[in-house]
Amino acid sequence: MRQAIETWTSAGGIHPGLILTTGPGTKTSRAVTSACVHGFVYPALVGEHQRCKARQYAGYRPWLPTTTAGMRAYLGTGPRDGSHAQSMIETGFYLLTGVDLSPAQQAAVYRALAQVPGLAVVPKVTDILGRAGVGIRSRPAPGFTWTAIFDRATFTLLGADIEPTGPGYDRIAMAVQPAVVNKEGQRP
Repeated sequence: MRQAIETWTSAGGIHPGLILTTGPGTKTSRAVTSACVHGFVYPALVGEHQRCKARQYAGYRPWLPTTTAGMRAYLGTGPRDGSHAQSMIETGFYLLTGVDLSPAQQAAVYRALAQVPGLAVVPKVTDILGRAGVGIRSRPAPGFTWTAIFDRATFTLLGADIEPTGPGYDRIAMAVQPAVVNKEGQRP
């Protein structure tokens, strides 16, 4: 089954965004994503107003590191138990799928993940669309692998392969890379 997910996030984090999800045999569902409006999370995630900073919700983050060491330090803010490598690859994947990163930032994510103990470089891997790339693989549990797939030349994220496939596990392709548009619903 194929499902398409399209997301629009405010570049500055000050306007709510939109997620459109379509799939086989289902209607399109719409969900509003939170933003930081006048210093408070909107729509509120809990019954009370929570303070925030716009950069927490920004879809454009030029302040993120462009060096391998800087990105590794940024990604390495997760737990220090056995799930640390998995946490880092998931954080990197979120950045690559949810934020408009510069080419230098994208390459820094790849290079940082390639150095993480517990993650392995897979020289040849193919995404669900048949595009060849290089992977960074995690083995978070016996019989379970999670591979982020990158373009070999540009380190642009192509997708992910989560195995075994089944309920809750997917093969993911980035059909369109994050880009800046003028309004929600617009496509690059």
